[in-house]
Amino acid sequence: MELHRDKNYTEVTQEDGSIYMFSYSTLVAFRSASGERTVSVNHWSNTTGRHLNAIDGGSKEAHAKRVPHATLLKIAHSAKAATPF
Repeated sequence: MELHRDKNYTEVTQEDGSIYMFSYSTLVAFRSASGERTVSVNHWSNTTGRHLNAIDGGSKEAHAKRVPHATLLKIAHSAKAATPF
């Protein structure tokens, strides 16, 4: 497992290559080992919004692909990787 922190943003890379992305302590995005990225809609602060935009580019198309937070959690959990949360 590899950990990368930058102020209020953290990425946890698992041995299988999947990446869990956190704003503060909240999981906000997940990239599977196969490279498929899932990003949550922003239910939180402006800072988290900036983190999400940095993850997916912040375009209208990217915003349209964002999923409810509960959906993100289900996808990340079903990845069957050892979760850091």
